[in-house]
Amino acid sequence: MICERCFASVKGGSEFCPECGGPMGSGPAEGSDAAIYPELARANLLRMRGDHKAALEQCRMILHKFPNNVTANQLLGDLCAELGDLEQAKEWYELALDIAPNHAQIQKKLKAVRGQLEHAETEGLVEQLGLPPTKSKNGLVAAGLATLVIGVGAIAYVIGTQKDASDSNAAPKQTSVQAPISNLGSSQPPKQDPVPNGTTAPVPTVQGPSDEVSLTQLIAQRSANGTKLLGLTVDPRSNLMILTYRVEAADDKKLIASELAGVAFDNSPSVRVITLRAVEGGTVAYVADARREAYEETKTEAWKQQNGSEPATVAKHLLSQEWPANPTPAENPPPETPASDNNAGP
Repeated sequence: MICERCFASVKGGSEFCPECGGPMGSGPAEGSDAAIYPELARANLLRMRGDHKAALEQCRMILHKFPNNVTANQLLGDLCAELGDLEQAKEWYELALDIAPNHAQIQKKLKAVRGQLEHAETEGLVEQLGLPPTKSKNGLVAAGLATLVIGVGAIAYVIGTQKDASDSNAAPKQTSVQAPISNLGSSQPPKQDPVPNGTTAPVPTVQGPSDEVSLTQLIAQRSANGTKLLGLTVDPRSNLMILTYRVEAADDKKLIASELAGVAFDNSPSVRVITLRAVEGGTVAYVADARREAYEETKTEAWKQQNGSEPATVAKHLLSQEWPANPTPAENPPPETPASDNNAGP
């Protein structure tokens, strides 16, 4: 087949032209117009040259302007897969399928990545159990290992039950227990870590670079909207963070974005700008930027005295470059009531 842009001969079934880096196909990438083609071509060309960091940054810049672009999400998945970050690649492919559920090529790539993850988990379990490695690629290995683990657990449970029964029949022994010195004279129960308000589910499991995983889990634990957090990435060169969270139809996307941005700034001192992306029903529904200078300003006493500390006021000052503008307008606002003129004569 022939590339329509540089007229080079391309092997059939190729996604991109090896000469110019352009996508093979007649139409522009989904979720944007034809003007995005040069940026996509540059990202793929950087990828083919082996400059994965620059390619990742280029794709993130594309998503900042075109959040629903399927090709950019797919290319990010390809880059993560080539770098060995299979879990992150799976998340990018899933985001791409949320936008284009019937994309056969992305479905195939997602299936392949999931298979590699399952194979890696099986190999890890084999190594932990000390079993010899096997070259079998079917599901019988995983099923056999699962059966073995369940059997060992059942035997251990039976042995423990019998031991407890024999201990209960034996004569009880009196033992003296000395309280720790630190608790003597105190009747207060031991302190427990507080549970953040609004957290009703455990912190989601996130895989990727260790620093990003730790930061994601920390923000999810300390934020009132932590259960909505899907993941984040940080570019150490530009100190830019891209934070993605999920929302329902009844949620206030702007207030959630403002609260998550504040927690993220408090726990990542090097980050200067945060791009927040809200996903609703598999589609990016809201995008905004938050800058550290604006956030630090809302924490000063002078700003609070002048503007107050209501979440809506803070969000209005903190968030900028919103897409779409006014994401959650008030429904059925009350009609304006004209002021009565008590001084008017009859």
